[in-house]
Amino acid sequence: MVRVSIVRRLNEAAIGRAKAHKWLAALALFLATGLIWAQPLPGGPRVPFFLLLGLSCGVAAWQRRRLWATPVARWGAGGLFALAVIITLSLVGAPQPGSGFGYAILVTGFALATATLAWVAQQIRGAARWLQVGVQVAFGFLLIDALWQFLLGVDLFGVLYRPDHFEGRLLGPFADSLKLPVLLAVLFPVAVWPWRVRPALTLPLLLATGWVVLLSGARSALVLLTLAALPVVWLWPRRFLVGLLAALVVGIGAAIALSPAWQSRAANTLQGVAALFQAHDAAQIEAGLNAILTQRWELWRNAFRMGAAHPFLGVGAKQFRAVYPDYANTEDLFRTADPYHAHHLYLALWAELGASGLLWVLAMAGAAAVAYRRAPPEAKARAAPWGAALAAYAFPLQSQPVLLNIWWFPVVWFCWVGFWLALREEALTTSAA
Repeated sequence: MVRVSIVRRLNEAAIGRAKAHKWLAALALFLATGLIWAQPLPGGPRVPFFLLLGLSCGVAAWQRRRLWATPVARWGAGGLFALAVIITLSLVGAPQPGSGFGYAILVTGFALATATLAWVAQQIRGAARWLQVGVQVAFGFLLIDALWQFLLGVDLFGVLYRPDHFEGRLLGPFADSLKLPVLLAVLFPVAVWPWRVRPALTLPLLLATGWVVLLSGARSALVLLTLAALPVVWLWPRRFLVGLLAALVVGIGAAIALSPAWQSRAANTLQGVAALFQAHDAAQIEAGLNAILTQRWELWRNAFRMGAAHPFLGVGAKQFRAVYPDYANTEDLFRTADPYHAHHLYLALWAELGASGLLWVLAMAGAAAVAYRRAPPEAKARAAPWGAALAAYAFPLQSQPVLLNIWWFPVVWFCWVGFWLALREEALTTSAA
């Protein structure tokens, strides 16, 4: 009887530990999705991240052996630790190293969070699917909020839509013109992927998203949405694709008619194209490109110069604005404005982290592509929406947010972790058995 009682108590303790593990895992999933749904809140993703980091430290102390038991945890966290090391080395001799060291610490925290979410996937089957549900909820709220703001003049947070403010851009609950359209664009395939085979349902969502992105006035976000939506619409019937193309043309025309931002960009584009046709020297060509690209050409040229001057480790993480005057021409607009980043993923890495940063991102992308290619069909199906979002962001011929950004890095990390958890679901579940 005593032996039976001991066995029963041990079983009850094991069941209790398993329940505690699942509750902790569920909390970690909730906090991870907070990196998306907390974006409109004061502080953005900072509070969910620090709570997730604290939880990760607790899990690391409690489950330190199982935390690193899977390749996803070891290699995923290892990749981010490598980035933190590159960031730290790039700051040797940098003029303002403080902000850069902050990002090294931030990336180290995300490395630990990566291992924690791999542990979560061992406790909760289909963890990537729950992350996707979080994206769907956040995406739906942001889209409804923006449409509400456009139709009624005020969003669900009480933020007014003023056509005379900021070139008449639709900003949703955000203070700048980039967050709303870029979040909607890059998260679109993750949010709608389960219904991609039903164009009658997905097409209205795409049109509504496209209209909000257009009214934001950010052409780069429209390019990003086009890239992100391609895997969703690729197999649609031809009649839907023709209708989508027609809607895009009409939508751009309507945006030009309604939005001062689009009117300004259309005029600048026409002026720039005319200048290119009439150009006789390099200075005139650059002036035309700057007009078309809304001064992005200057940022890209000077970012290239920074990397060329410091090819191995760049000028230092988050040092772009500090050293910009050293590489800009005397007539450069951004000598008196704020060149806070290069508006390009690869040129920003080249400028601030040199070839080390470029090799790092290419290695991470290459590892993901090889793993996806070798995965079985069911794993590919799970990882596809996350891969579509990441591929859209990684496409080089566009202007996009840079990776080392306090609000954007969590979004990219979230999609990256979702990709690996979806791709390796069976292995993670098996390792927990």
